[in-house]
Amino acid sequence: MWNGKKTVVVMTLVSLAFGPLGSARTARSRSENHPTALELLDKYAETQDKLKSVIIKGETHYPSFDIRANGRKTVYEPRSAFEFRSDGKRACLRQREWGRIGGRNVKKEDPWYRSCLWDGKYYYRYGGRLWIEMENPVRQNDNRFRAGVLAGYFWDDYAAERVDSTLRRSRRISVRDRLERVGGSQCYVIDAVTERGKYTLWIDPRHGYNIAKIQNLKKEGDLFRVMPMDEELHRHLVGKGGSFYVCVQNVRFEKNKDTWVPMEAEVKYNFDTPGDRIVHFEGKKHIKRTQVILNPDHDAMGSFIPDDIPSGTEIAGIKWSRSTLIRNDPYKDWEDYWEFRWLPGAKSVTNESGRVVANTPDKYLPLLAKVLRAKRLAKDFELRPAGLAAKGKKMLLCFWDVKQEGSQQVLLKLRERQEALAQKGVVVVAVEASGTKSDEVDSWINNNKPSFAVGTYYAVYEDFLRRSQEDRDKEKPVLSDIVSDVNIAWQIEKLPWLILADRNQVVAAEGFELDELDQKIKDAEEAEAVTKKIAHLASEED
Repeated sequence: MWNGKKTVVVMTLVSLAFGPLGSARTARSRSENHPTALELLDKYAETQDKLKSVIIKGETHYPSFDIRANGRKTVYEPRSAFEFRSDGKRACLRQREWGRIGGRNVKKEDPWYRSCLWDGKYYYRYGGRLWIEMENPVRQNDNRFRAGVLAGYFWDDYAAERVDSTLRRSRRISVRDRLERVGGSQCYVIDAVTERGKYTLWIDPRHGYNIAKIQNLKKEGDLFRVMPMDEELHRHLVGKGGSFYVCVQNVRFEKNKDTWVPMEAEVKYNFDTPGDRIVHFEGKKHIKRTQVILNPDHDAMGSFIPDDIPSGTEIAGIKWSRSTLIRNDPYKDWEDYWEFRWLPGAKSVTNESGRVVANTPDKYLPLLAKVLRAKRLAKDFELRPAGLAAKGKKMLLCFWDVKQEGSQQVLLKLRERQEALAQKGVVVVAVEASGTKSDEVDSWINNNKPSFAVGTYYAVYEDFLRRSQEDRDKEKPVLSDIVSDVNIAWQIEKLPWLILADRNQVVAAEGFELDELDQKIKDAEEAEAVTKKIAHLASEED
């Protein structure tokens, strides 16, 4: 009798601990069937892949403050409204911001506006002025496109990757044995140590294996930010004694066409950077998506066209992969021949400083105007005869090679047509572009006597040579480098190379054949109503 009671008591205690008989086996079975971290990341990625082609509208509120090394505390409270569009390859983000920003109170009725656009070929960044990058721009994967933490991108760097990609390269990664409740859902918990610090992710199987909560802590030596420098990306690590903590929580989901979409969340930031200009930063951002459209017809909607840039906007810079800016050398003066404006009716592209261009028929860039600064032309190439009376006249520039028969023939034909061109208001200028010494060029000129001004690249080399002798710290120039850099500056692809500027000094055509000149002049005259406005805008800031 007693033994029976004892058995009942023991079985009751077991039931309290493990539930009904057999639950212990069920618990072990669940542990054995627990998905691995990589399996959970695959499920998360599967959901995110359904959100590649989207239009997302939303708003943010971001109260924060920083404390600087001098002890001064600055409080910020910006608010914004944004619209993000992506088709998985191209992306566009447009944002209006107001509130307390950088010590100013910006009114909602007159907000700050900025936009980023990657159209698959060019990267545009607009915020009062316009920057453009081309030829594999480093910013095409800019994290700011990705609409932030709700899309799995957690840091403001240009090489940001989605968090699941970071965790796949973890030094250590594991899934906790027990599920944890977050926002009413039982979630798997992943712990990982990566080059970007320690992560804890709560994966919500009830809501499409989205992230219901995430924490990231970076300490000394962890990768914090990757930033573009020239054509490369430079890695920045957390400094000595520093720490960066971010937590995303209170995530709200909605179902959209059978896909669970994160719609709202809170993000907490806490940064410490001893020894830096800003030693402490705290912030709390509330993000709310107000509309999510899946798989829209982007082409029909014009999602990736830079139609938000006002006419007349200054082109502050464009980055070319072959720009002289790639090299750290003394020849950067050659970026100052042009002024550029965003205005319908012209088409050209520039380098990062907005000075060096190549005319293009590319449909993606129909709105760039290139204005020639003729004053530098006479000085830098030492035109002879001296002086250049080009004001109010069209200008035809011919870059040629004194040792090349085809170039010589073009100059002789221009000599024959000089009087007829003058009657059309065209000033001809020839520049010897092979780097041949000035006395050899002078010999050809004396023998053939062209009636227009002629200059040389060699004059540029001599000028740099004089300056390097006067300044011992200045690198001594190499003739071939000078020739290469000036060709890049003018985007010369072959010799002879013709450039036509109209009477407003706006470039009308480049790289055409001499027998096309009459038509190019006619086209330039027809476009002068537009180019006059362009030239006026450019001259306002001279």
